[in-house]
Amino acid sequence: MAEDFTTWTDTEETAQLSPAVLPSSLRSTPADSLIDWSFAQGARLAERSSEAGPIVLRAMTPSSTRSLLERRYAWRGYRLGQPVRSGALALGAELNGRLVGTLGLRHDGHQGLMVDASFPRAMAELREQGYKLCEFTRLAVEPTSASKTILSGLFHLAYLHASRHWGTRMLVIEVNPRHVSFYRRMLGFRAHGEVAVNRSVGAPAVLMTLDLDEGAQQVARYGGELALARQVRSLYPYFFSPIEEPRLVRRLAQAFG
Repeated sequence: MAEDFTTWTDTEETAQLSPAVLPSSLRSTPADSLIDWSFAQGARLAERSSEAGPIVLRAMTPSSTRSLLERRYAWRGYRLGQPVRSGALALGAELNGRLVGTLGLRHDGHQGLMVDASFPRAMAELREQGYKLCEFTRLAVEPTSASKTILSGLFHLAYLHASRHWGTRMLVIEVNPRHVSFYRRMLGFRAHGEVAVNRSVGAPAVLMTLDLDEGAQQVARYGGELALARQVRSLYPYFFSPIEEPRLVRRLAQAFG
């Protein structure tokens, strides 16, 4: 059975961040102000094959993935809020020409991150340790036999853009507690702090983190090695091969700058 990978983060975009003073290094120009969205919309980033059919991964505008998010969130009983804040990017996955997966990403900046609303203290501690942060948001994948291939493709592209173009060291996500074991076992995330209540939906949430250097090590070891998928409890064999990364990085740069 395919798992629904919806995260809590951004189930409601209207939540207000607690007042906080961010380091001056984070007071940057929103990334999307530098993006030629007319080019980014639908730009082809990568292709993958699966038993369910051809998969195409694309650069998307955040608004172009909203219908999929609304459908998947409604199925879970969540409410999708207002359009995303500036600085957010979106990736999409098409299966047989139909949008079936999406993942958003946002780097830390003068507006902070959505997880600050639920975990202000933990996020402050991460910043105090000097980590350059990035948040993965608005993740939704339609249940199909190709869900692992779709999810791993989205994550790998997001990893690459966050680390190679933004210089991110630490990735943060906010997930429902029932998904914690999946992210820990399959992707190497660590639960950070205690369970909190997501203010936007009034439901439990867990902050999880991944050191992208550790993620890169897993890609180097397992990426593209589908023969290992049955031997290791990990999504990394479904990632692209490391030798494909330079081409993917170039395409991401062309799409998002």
